[in-house]
Amino acid sequence: WRKRLNPGDEFESVPVSFTVSSDFQSAIGRLTKHRRAARREHVDNKSMNVVFNDYMNTLNGDPTTEKLIPLIDAAAAVGAEIFCIDAGWYDDTGDWWPSVGEWIPSETRFPGGFREVIDHIIKSGMTPGLWLEIEVVGIKSAAADKLPLEAFITRSGKRVVEHDRYHLDLRHPAAIKHMNDTVDRLIADFEIGFFKLDYNINPGSGTERGAESTGDGLLEHNRAHLRWLDDVLDRHPELIIENCASGAMRSDFAILSRVQMQSTSDQQDFTKIPPIATMAPAMMLPEQAASWAYPQPDMTDEEVAFCLASGLLGRFYLSGHIDQMNASQIALVKEAVALAKELRISLTDATP
Repeated sequence: WRKRLNPGDEFESVPVSFTVSSDFQSAIGRLTKHRRAARREHVDNKSMNVVFNDYMNTLNGDPTTEKLIPLIDAAAAVGAEIFCIDAGWYDDTGDWWPSVGEWIPSETRFPGGFREVIDHIIKSGMTPGLWLEIEVVGIKSAAADKLPLEAFITRSGKRVVEHDRYHLDLRHPAAIKHMNDTVDRLIADFEIGFFKLDYNINPGSGTERGAESTGDGLLEHNRAHLRWLDDVLDRHPELIIENCASGAMRSDFAILSRVQMQSTSDQQDFTKIPPIATMAPAMMLPEQAASWAYPQPDMTDEEVAFCLASGLLGRFYLSGHIDQMNASQIALVKEAVALAKELRISLTDATP
């Protein structure tokens, strides 16, 4: 990063917070209170609705009407309040990774129409949610040819390609318009009340277009991203946003001060979740820290309980093939969801 200041020019650095304390426990407590005070106001900061997401150890990016309907019924039956359809809902090719970018519901996955699935979520008493990785455009997406070169992060005059994706440059109005049109359309057409915003690539050192250094271009892009988040929530004040970011790999407070929820990890082994769930509130609010609870029908009751208890250490985030569980397993899931709703009342005042 480099930026030249001519006489009379100004530059504002990235803000930093710190505290002074005699011990680690107290320091983390003070930082937690500071984060609450500096957080954007939102109704979900207190309500903390229980989310069921179909991805982790469940559909893994392959949603269809046939697979979703029984999951929706099961999620509603155990008390979930939001049902999020994760990656793949827009993909007709069977390869959801490089086809991101246009965000049009698949016709092959949902032969009766996407609205059929959304209506089933709503009729089940839950808020519909969708996964978006809105800052990228896949190399196989039609959107890649519809946006100008300047709307992407570029180096050496070419769009940066990372893991079969191009990265939008949010300083450009065409990139912002593409993102705003997507969000506004999905909310208007499908009554979406929850977005899981993912971020699975790293565009590297930044962009050379219109910047003195790649780092300076990247910082301006980052700040444009924060302005976009503010603008989206200004337009849709009840919209709930999860910052996934490939399992919390981008979870700085600039973003966390704006969003309502943060995935703590994409860890798929339930025995390894507890240390993650325990330590996550050292860097984010306990009521934001969403650790996966993905019980499975092939688990013992003790394993189901262990898996669910780990998720109760912060904001409850449910997944798993609960549609295939027996009665005793379902009873444990219901008990955990009910307990999560009790605990959330005090979680918003708790410190790690």
